[in-house]
Amino acid sequence: MLQHEQHLLPVDLLFDDGQIGDFVKSIQIDSPYQQMLMEGVLTESVREEKLYVSYSVEGYFHYVLGEVIYAKSEGKSAEYLKEIIEHNKLNGAKEGVEQCLIRDVQKDNLSRLIWLIDNLSNSTEVCVNSLAYAFLKCSFKSRQKEIRNILKKLLKNYSLLDIDVISDAVSMLEKYNKIEHLEVICNFLCRFLSPKTPEEYMLIINSLEYLSPVTRKKRLHSLKAKLVSLKGVPSDFYYALAYQYELISDYKNAFSLYAVALKKVKLNEPLKVKIYMHMAQVSLYKDDLEKSIYYAKKSNKIINKQSIQNYYEKDCNYSTLGEAYRQKESYGTALKYQIKSLELTLENFGSFDKITATSYNNLGLVYRSSGEYELAIHCYEEALRIKENIFNEPNSSIIVTLNNLGVVYKYEERYENAVTKYSKSLTYSIQINGDCHVMTATILYNLAMSQKNNNDISNARKNCKKSYSLFKQLLGINHSTTKLIKDKISELNDL
Repeated sequence: MLQHEQHLLPVDLLFDDGQIGDFVKSIQIDSPYQQMLMEGVLTESVREEKLYVSYSVEGYFHYVLGEVIYAKSEGKSAEYLKEIIEHNKLNGAKEGVEQCLIRDVQKDNLSRLIWLIDNLSNSTEVCVNSLAYAFLKCSFKSRQKEIRNILKKLLKNYSLLDIDVISDAVSMLEKYNKIEHLEVICNFLCRFLSPKTPEEYMLIINSLEYLSPVTRKKRLHSLKAKLVSLKGVPSDFYYALAYQYELISDYKNAFSLYAVALKKVKLNEPLKVKIYMHMAQVSLYKDDLEKSIYYAKKSNKIINKQSIQNYYEKDCNYSTLGEAYRQKESYGTALKYQIKSLELTLENFGSFDKITATSYNNLGLVYRSSGEYELAIHCYEEALRIKENIFNEPNSSIIVTLNNLGVVYKYEERYENAVTKYSKSLTYSIQINGDCHVMTATILYNLAMSQKNNNDISNARKNCKKSYSLFKQLLGINHSTTKLIKDKISELNDL
């Protein structure tokens, strides 16, 4: 960095830098770069569509202090590290111990980390990075076994402190999209824990997202039955449970639980913003556009009135409003809201964030609906570019964009290209969402229509019937989409 005379470097120069390069390479993890971000040594920023990384002198000090503490504490018990955390007045002492624990993990020694988690009642945040790192360090071939062994050691005679640190480590892995690790952790937790405390209930509820669709639905119904029977359950529990129902497209249960959460929320304005936001989204899925617009505006009104920095929620509300007006065929109003959404995400999340990718995707929907196909393709390709750079493997977000590209190709009468995109997105959707999901049903219908236009009538009939069966089950026989697909089946049968 001295050579470049700056502490801010493009990513491709970071590892070659004479001063900082060796330091960066010395931290071995699933991704060295991500570990540096996790530790706060490096910070990302975007300038003129390029990703830059700034180097923190404070972060480097913590790293070096961690080396010193590790050397001085080698062979000593965890009580020595606890004494530093609780009584050493040096600024950065806690962060130095955090770095020391990471070196323990690098040496496959978790004993001091586990002891500190059980005995640091007021400073367990020191252990979160180290635990997340321990999960990430597990080798690809034996990841399941190694992660389970870590959790077994940690949860032997576990306490609330263990639950808190695991919850924070899970949140950190979510931030960095480590889905493959989260699936192993959450599957183990759901089998191992029989929740009794509020913290355990919340950890289990949030873990459901990473279970298989069938298992998730069973556990979700069971947890709902238990929570409803309890007295004094706070609003955030109902909110978390409602969100899990929303993820599996059970919008009836989702909306009713959000409504309960809203009644209990009282003075928690930030949570009220989130609840209104999700009620708007669920109303959109339920084909109730007026309610969707009402709740989205209620959410944004609180944000503006209270000066709450809920950039994500505000963006989601703009996006929901844009989609509702698109479905009402008010394309000018829809375009206004989706452009606001994109501007907000670019300003607050940058050009390399999944939220920005979603905003591009939603803007593409408006352009597609208004016949601006080239602009739609541009937006979808931008969304896909960002997502493929972020995620190591296909997920629901990539599925949506592939499906939308298929729609545009269909409108442009490039039916073979459309079938290719739909088939790929259908494979991913069944793999990730399962057979009984709104996205799977939607892609099946889109695939059927492109097959029809490509004169593949037999497969078109088969996939259209599958789509109708799913929509009837998920949204009901009177939903507008279900009725539309029923009519399409009649048309296909006449061919």
